[in-house]
Amino acid sequence: MSERDPYYAGRQASGPACMLWQYNDGNKISVQQMIYLIFMNIKLFGPIVKGRGEASSVLNFPTLNMIPEKKPELKNGVYGAKAKLNGKKFFGVLYIGKRPTFDNSDISWEINLFGYEKGEKEEYIEVEILFFIRPDMKFSSVEELKQQQSKDKEFAMSKFGHSNPE
Repeated sequence: MSERDPYYAGRQASGPACMLWQYNDGNKISVQQMIYLIFMNIKLFGPIVKGRGEASSVLNFPTLNMIPEKKPELKNGVYGAKAKLNGKKFFGVLYIGKRPTFDNSDISWEINLFGYEKGEKEEYIEVEILFFIRPDMKFSSVEELKQQQSKDKEFAMSKFGHSNPE
């Protein structure tokens, strides 16, 4: 485990059999949940909806907001994903959570697609969750959140090999 790798940052195995991962913020995820996230490619389908605009205007990290038709039980956090939009495929970073840095109480489903440029009208998106990056967390400042988003994106891109899916 490398402390510089955002995937492992702050994680410690607990117990002799390492049956639980614990994060610095006290959140825990069971090995069973981790296996589910690692080996089950979870697919989401849903319409694209207008978001609050914070990701684009405040964070300079544009996202497409969606409302999945079926919402699987997933831990709030950041995931590596691939998506299909208007017949084109992209890799990206999916966020599921309440955006605690902005004190929002509604669950948001947002994806930042690598190499995507807004074009024709986007109405519907398919997203396949491929791996878990980190749990949702509240940051002390917007700048700290921006830095973590950059690390999350860099980590995901390293896993994808900087190319678009086929």
